[in-house]
Amino acid sequence: MSFWLNSLTPTVVVAACALLFAVGSFWWLNARRGKLRSFEPYSFAAFNQPELVLLRIPLVLHNTGAAPLVVQNLRLRIPGAGLTLPLPWRSSRTRVDPRQGEETQLPAVFAIPGRTAEVRLIEFGAPLPGFVLATREYRAVIDVKLGHRKQWSTLVAFALRAENVTAKDSYIAYSNAPHDVSKEGLANAQAKLEDALKRQSQSPPETIP
Repeated sequence: MSFWLNSLTPTVVVAACALLFAVGSFWWLNARRGKLRSFEPYSFAAFNQPELVLLRIPLVLHNTGAAPLVVQNLRLRIPGAGLTLPLPWRSSRTRVDPRQGEETQLPAVFAIPGRTAEVRLIEFGAPLPGFVLATREYRAVIDVKLGHRKQWSTLVAFALRAENVTAKDSYIAYSNAPHDVSKEGLANAQAKLEDALKRQSQSPPETIP
């Protein structure tokens, strides 16, 4: 032991620290596995009939690490909607607002390279007889199954503003921005304003003593 301690000269210590730093830097820059992150979408497309529910969500997928992350599967849960099963990944699309003849890609495994972000337009859906989304805000959760994990994990949870869905029998895009006002909200505000103006016009004018 004393031999090894005596051999630890400043030169050896500096060389060992330099080696550890080089190995650590290489791992951090080239091999470190990070996390897959996503963010609340500001738009979505919806189609909701008793025989079919479709939700198209634009997802920004950000890989925080150096190593690529393999996405095997995705699913959408709406805990407060009375659904016993999540909506599966149905297809991948190229735009938020649906159009006839647009390109459709079946679900397929894909990779997000390290330290990059990609936009994926994921369509979730399934036949759900009798289910209809109410015109209110829901808490939606998108789960992801990564290649290096056996279990599902939460990718992002966000407010799904289904009160903006005004044409459930048409597959169209809607705003999911937190401060946008729906058509119903604008109509209610306009009605209240008109009512206030009417009451003001009917009230007698104030007299100045």
